[in-house]
Amino acid sequence: MVALYGVMAIPLAAMIDVVLDRPHRIKWLGLTLILLCIPLNLFQSWQHEKGLIDSSRMTKAAYWAVFGRTERPEGFNDLLLVERKTTYAQAAPDLSKYRRVELPSEYTARVASPLDTMITDETGTARTVYRLGPQALWTPALHIPYEAITENDHAWIAAEWYVRVPSSSTQLNCVHSFEHEEKSYGYEGFEIKELDVEAGRWDTVRTLYLTPEVRTKKDLLRMYFWLRDTSNVLVDGPVVKVYERIAAH
Repeated sequence: MVALYGVMAIPLAAMIDVVLDRPHRIKWLGLTLILLCIPLNLFQSWQHEKGLIDSSRMTKAAYWAVFGRTERPEGFNDLLLVERKTTYAQAAPDLSKYRRVELPSEYTARVASPLDTMITDETGTARTVYRLGPQALWTPALHIPYEAITENDHAWIAAEWYVRVPSSSTQLNCVHSFEHEEKSYGYEGFEIKELDVEAGRWDTVRTLYLTPEVRTKKDLLRMYFWLRDTSNVLVDGPVVKVYERIAAH
């Protein structure tokens, strides 16, 4: 940032030069505004140092809530953008500050596929599931546009899948990502072996995914399973739940 000061000084000097060429009243008004920006800048630098101004999560509402203040107002954190992970592990949200959003059924309906296999589970119930193996490594992906998920800056996607793996060491990933112009971003893969799935029986896999900062509202959320070895695996689901943050007042 310091390296840019020289470049930033050029438009500042140009602005001062323009102000000095104006009539007397406008000139002094302009110079007064410029001089007032100096203590404002120093004060807001102090606010940033004390945590009243966040370097990456500020919103218009948060900025005006602390404008001219020396302490954070109550509920200030709820005005900030969501705190995104800086490491691989993303902390789970406080769902009391979120509400459940129902997605249109057209986006959550099970996707028919040549991988469909009719089986009978432990309860005697017939169900259609996906069968993965050496010749079929991916389940069909759900595609959900961001504009159908939320109008907010983010949402949490909770999904439940049902899987049957032959071994606890099966290389199977549950993948979430977004797609913009056929290019993926916001990729996150949940490894089955890290989710305590019991082998040889049907087990539930639960995932929680924070949407990234999307490029456009029409970008697609993609969710699917990816088999990375030659095992034979059965997959059913997902059941998708969306949580969006309740607006702070």
